[in-house]
Amino acid sequence: LTFFSFLGFLILSLQGDLRRTRFFLETFLFTAVICTAIGMFFPAKAAVAMFYGDAKTLANLAALPGVYHIEAMERLRSGAPFALDLNDLPGLVTFPSFHTAAGIILVISFWRTALFPIILAYSGIMIASTPVLGGHYFVDLIAGTAVAVLVAWVFGSLPAYRGMFAQASTQPGSVRPATSG
Repeated sequence: LTFFSFLGFLILSLQGDLRRTRFFLETFLFTAVICTAIGMFFPAKAAVAMFYGDAKTLANLAALPGVYHIEAMERLRSGAPFALDLNDLPGLVTFPSFHTAAGIILVISFWRTALFPIILAYSGIMIASTPVLGGHYFVDLIAGTAVAVLVAWVFGSLPAYRGMFAQASTQPGSVRPATSG
């Protein structure tokens, strides 16, 4: 998520589309704040841990899916002092899923660009794997999608971004009809 989000930002920047780059950055950060604020109240044990019980039963996997955050969450809930290691921040599985929201923001930001199909495929795979690898419930994915779409819609309706995602005219010199609203 972090690498591809940064890569998406970098690609938009290098393409020189500063308006689209700014849209991505603003919607990504605003969505992160909303998901984090809501998620503070809904941390989850994770669907994988909930339905499979002891994660050690999945020991034949190279990395245990969907349970990477449980030890950190239990330390936070215990009230015991602990050291925050900035090199090992596992994140927490919460409602809504920010992984899903970030994927949706990437897709929307690359709408009507040459890289859209690649971004759509990557985000689709990431979102589809989130219930198992990220430990999310499907309701987390639905809520993450809703937050991202709502934030993108609000920002997209601002004067600075209005019409940014409209289909470009294919004929030189043609004028698109004005739309109401």
